[in-house]
Amino acid sequence: MAACLERLTSPAHIDDYFSAVLGRRVRASKTTRFASFPPYLSVALKRYYVGEGWVPKKLDVLVDVSMRVWRGRRSGGATRLGGEEAGRVGG
Repeated sequence: MAACLERLTSPAHIDDYFSAVLGRRVRASKTTRFASFPPYLSVALKRYYVGEGWVPKKLDVLVDVSMRVWRGRRSGGATRLGGEEAGRVGG
């Protein structure tokens, strides 16, 4: 589960992004962060995919689900020294 959240919140590069400010295509990056964390986080895992010949197949994987998720750098809010929240992003 931690690896999935790490992948979601890691920077992603977008090639051939059209910038309205520059008026041309550039390489951009985006980062996903959580503005706040709910008491419970519900996650839907997609374990099925479409294989050759459009045949549905199930992924045979073990998913380690931790009961606690470290918020750390996934948070959109700033943190002061000592762990106190300094502000929130988006409201």
